[in-house]
Amino acid sequence: MVDPNPPTPVPPPAPEPVPHRQSRGYFDQAQLADLAAGEEILRDALKEPHQTRLATRDIDAAYLDGLDQFLGEARSKTTETSQDIDQRRAAALNAAGAERELIKHLQGIQSAAKQKHRMLGEAGTPRPTCRWTVPSMAKQDCFSYE
Repeated sequence: MVDPNPPTPVPPPAPEPVPHRQSRGYFDQAQLADLAAGEEILRDALKEPHQTRLATRDIDAAYLDGLDQFLGEARSKTTETSQDIDQRRAAALNAAGAERELIKHLQGIQSAAKQKHRMLGEAGTPRPTCRWTVPSMAKQDCFSYE
């Protein structure tokens, strides 16, 4: 007899989502947007129809010049900071290259020392060996020459 309710196949588990790694910029995007908005406001404030409205609120050319100078300093500090970060990253990469060279040379020295140690052992020159029989043995009893 045929089963009227056949078992439903179990669907395979869904693959786990791969987290999206977004690279971070040097600066907060909101700060850059504020800086761009300030520059746009300054450009509009220097136009004639807005100058008369600003003058009624005691915002004169000296104030706008100060704002222009402040925005220029902020923009130049942003540029300097990004250049410093780039230079630090390049220095870190160069340091990593120097570290790799140092490790390569140290590995060569270690390899030569191991080879010399094996060569002296094969030539019949005594090599120190450890004869630990009891864990509480004194250190001076550890090494002997065979």
